[in-house]
Amino acid sequence: YTMSIAASDGKIGRMGVVGVLKVQRAVLRRCEQRTNSWEWTGRIAARRGVPAANELCTGAWTANKAAVRFARAPLGAASLPIRGKTKLEIRFWGVRGSIPTPGEHTRRWGGNTSCLEIRENGAPPIVLDCGTGARELGRKLLSEPGRELFLLFSHFHMDHVYGFPFFLPIYTPGYRIHVTVPAYSADEAREKIARYLNGVYHPTRLRELPSQVDFEAVRPGPAFQCGPFEVKALALNHPGGSLGYRIEVGGKSMAYLTDTAPFARPGEGVAAGQQEIPRESKVLAFLKDCDVVVYDTMFDEHEYLEKMTWGHSYPEYAASICRAAGVKHLVLFHHAPERTDEEVDARAEKWSSYEGMRVTCAKEGERIVVEPR
Repeated sequence: YTMSIAASDGKIGRMGVVGVLKVQRAVLRRCEQRTNSWEWTGRIAARRGVPAANELCTGAWTANKAAVRFARAPLGAASLPIRGKTKLEIRFWGVRGSIPTPGEHTRRWGGNTSCLEIRENGAPPIVLDCGTGARELGRKLLSEPGRELFLLFSHFHMDHVYGFPFFLPIYTPGYRIHVTVPAYSADEAREKIARYLNGVYHPTRLRELPSQVDFEAVRPGPAFQCGPFEVKALALNHPGGSLGYRIEVGGKSMAYLTDTAPFARPGEGVAAGQQEIPRESKVLAFLKDCDVVVYDTMFDEHEYLEKMTWGHSYPEYAASICRAAGVKHLVLFHHAPERTDEEVDARAEKWSSYEGMRVTCAKEGERIVVEPR
């Protein structure tokens, strides 16, 4: 954090930044011990022969005072002192459905299963689902100074849970993780997670985790808070049940709807050019004027007609619902495991010219930023 702030303020040169990278992890550990990271950074950097160490220490003085204040702040307190208006950032760590599909045929669009990171400046992030994409996300999070996050599960089919036992923050002492689960009580929420960390399906047991993991149950209904984010849940159309989430902060909004089949039968409702059915009315209200909607479109339309009970949707239906709700940007998500890069290319090209709303395909590693209005 010290390095990034100092560099952004033009306090240090390139050699100083390169040098600090060599000792950054040790500096962060020292920060967590609530000591003066500025003086300690200078001593270690100088001892290791880092070029421009004196310039670094002198120039970073102001930035380090902010770093020490952040290190000493309690969890959930005011976050990093970012200047200017806020941005909502969405990053895709896993975009595939059903099963991870590594290999040449998914190299460009991504083969990891569902996992998104939602950011708003320096606030603790929201993580949506914990598919195999969560492994790399966890590694990235440990390189950052924050030690708190909110993890929201849509449901517990395996492709959305694969990555949880490999999510490094859960093994990190001092990390606080707020886990929100579709359930009726906190005890039921804990029990659902414990099924996967029970010594049978993975060597680790939930009770052995050194991090602080809190469990909350969520049902469709009133909004709840995750740090600065206001979150609402919606019941989706999927075997075994699933929840969609709408997340709002600073006048910006995104929604995550996976896994779900259409809410109307073929020939009925919005996609058929008719009046929405009652269940669609709830979805339209939920998505109204959303900036970004990430929507399960695992199937093409003809595939959906063959697999209507599987609990997944297709682009034509998602686009009809989102356009009717006034959504600004629809992201086609949860790509079928057999869908090759070339097939996703063709889908992206087809929908790039859609009128009335921007439509793109989710891509692993991609960021979408909703700018301040």
